[in-house]
Amino acid sequence: MKNKFLFVAVMLLASFLMIGKTNAEKINLEDYATKTLEEVFKDEGIERDLTKFDGDNKITIYVFRGNGCPHCSDFFNYVNDTLLDKYGKNINFVTFETWYDANNVELMNKVGTFLKYDVNSQEFGIPFIIIGDKSFAGYGSSYNSDIEDAIENLIDSEEKYDVFEEMAKEKVSTNTSILVFWNILITSIATLVIVLVSNRNRKLIMEKLRR
Repeated sequence: MKNKFLFVAVMLLASFLMIGKTNAEKINLEDYATKTLEEVFKDEGIERDLTKFDGDNKITIYVFRGNGCPHCSDFFNYVNDTLLDKYGKNINFVTFETWYDANNVELMNKVGTFLKYDVNSQEFGIPFIIIGDKSFAGYGSSYNSDIEDAIENLIDSEEKYDVFEEMAKEKVSTNTSILVFWNILITSIATLVIVLVSNRNRKLIMEKLRR
């Protein structure tokens, strides 16, 4: 009975440890410094009244950028000149500054890796724009058509793909698999220990009976 109790205790402890790890690894955007579109426009010297674009049920466009990055500036001027006029009531921006914020750089690399980019290659750079399950590393006017298609597809989609939600799901799935593995391993070890202890006790009892 004592051995069985020890076995159950070990299993529960392992489960709590692995579940705790799962929750700890989820990305919480509140842990990172972000800026709204209004704040970015101020940084870029773009004047625009954004209050008329207030609304609910907007899609979120994530942008990793750098203060002073010319391609980032080109992108946000395109946002001001075109995207707001077309989709202003349907889009929301969450931006991450990466030239002066190491935490945001680390986050960008995590997201890039998740989206199958080689984050160490020259092709991976800012602005890094994420719209649903579509992403764009760098910016040039040749991207405009694809960006607008991505926005329209996400607006029309019933299931709004969000990269950070998908990353969290994958982490939960991965850690659940690890939890199953550890449970199987611990179960096997505990069973082996119980069998060995039981055999040892049986031998001791037989030896005493022979005496």
